[in-house]
Amino acid sequence: MSHPRRIIEHMFATVGELLERSKAFVAEFDFGALERDGSRELYEQLVELERLAAAAKGLAADRMADSGAWWRTPYRSPAHYMAACEAKPVNRSAEMLHTVDKMHELPEIESAYRQGALNDEQAMEVVSAAEAAPGIQEYLLSVAEGEALIELRRECARVRAAALSEKERQSRAHNSRRLRHWVDPDGAFRLSGRFTVAAGAEIMAALEPYRQRVADRASRRGRRGRISPGAALADALVELSHRSSFGSQDPMRPPPRASIHVRLDHSALVRGHTVSGEICEVPGVGPVPVETVRGWMKQKDAYVAAILTDGDDIRKVVRVGRDIPAKLEMALRERDQCCVVPGCGEVYDLQVDHVVEMERGGPTTLYNLCRLCSWHHYLKTHHRYILRRRLGHWLWEDPGGIPPDLDDLQQELSAAGYTGSLPRAG
Repeated sequence: MSHPRRIIEHMFATVGELLERSKAFVAEFDFGALERDGSRELYEQLVELERLAAAAKGLAADRMADSGAWWRTPYRSPAHYMAACEAKPVNRSAEMLHTVDKMHELPEIESAYRQGALNDEQAMEVVSAAEAAPGIQEYLLSVAEGEALIELRRECARVRAAALSEKERQSRAHNSRRLRHWVDPDGAFRLSGRFTVAAGAEIMAALEPYRQRVADRASRRGRRGRISPGAALADALVELSHRSSFGSQDPMRPPPRASIHVRLDHSALVRGHTVSGEICEVPGVGPVPVETVRGWMKQKDAYVAAILTDGDDIRKVVRVGRDIPAKLEMALRERDQCCVVPGCGEVYDLQVDHVVEMERGGPTTLYNLCRLCSWHHYLKTHHRYILRRRLGHWLWEDPGGIPPDLDDLQQELSAAGYTGSLPRAG
């Protein structure tokens, strides 16, 4: 008998003995006799044992798949066979097979997995991130060791987002989008969906004001009316759907305003995309492209609250968007009663302008807003004229000291809807 064969037979004997002892232990051990500290110590040891067993199971499943041993079962794939054995969803088994397969190319993570330092959930997260950035395996393992699973997922999502181009990341998510529904054995209607993070952020923003209404009503009913956050969100979806079907004609009850909160680096907003180490994400949802945030900012009815950061420091919290709140617009009209460009004096058909453009991080605040006539607004927007404010006074600067060709500008402005005549010297 060859030496490797003896090792394998010994291994099977060891596993068999361990299995029998485990069965006897669980069936016969008096857990109620444990002291308080002893129960915690036993629990921690069993968690470690569970992780080691899960690692051995995953590695064995990987070998089963590679060797084709599953062909001798009635199932159509290794994942289907695993799902049947473990009574788990097929997609979960397929994800675990992929994780263990890729782990062979990530030695630091595989070593930690074999030592019981990672459970299956942690392993799937760190492997998916390390696929995109193999050089940070040690860092990912330190996050897995020191942070809760939800924080690990957030950090891995950031790593994946930084490693892929925004276009590629969004394309992958968009191509795999889906929404499924079914009725479970308890007779409950179930939903499961997959969307781009940007779409998910918009969905959650639309649900949030309804969720708040549901939670407020529940709190007014006292302790008996308390419901879980998940139940409140489910009720919010029903209310939103009900309003769409039956309440759209009621002018006395306008729909609540949806708000999207974004955390992003100021430099990324100015540049138009993130680089390594920068973030642009909707908290609680995930990373979104800077281009998407800019698109939200350009929508007239969008309400985007942005936390602009500089590294780990919060630089400012601003509301960004082209829609001007009523109180702010009233203050702006009172302050700028004519076009603010020195010497203009136009008082009719004034347009609101962001002094520092939103695409460069300019907020919708009174200090960063002004009212311009359509002519000066057009020059600033399309011909790079500059409006500045210094010591309470407005300064208007042309891009190069050369006056524009007024005839050409008149034609362009007419095409853009400007019906007035441009002022001319003399």
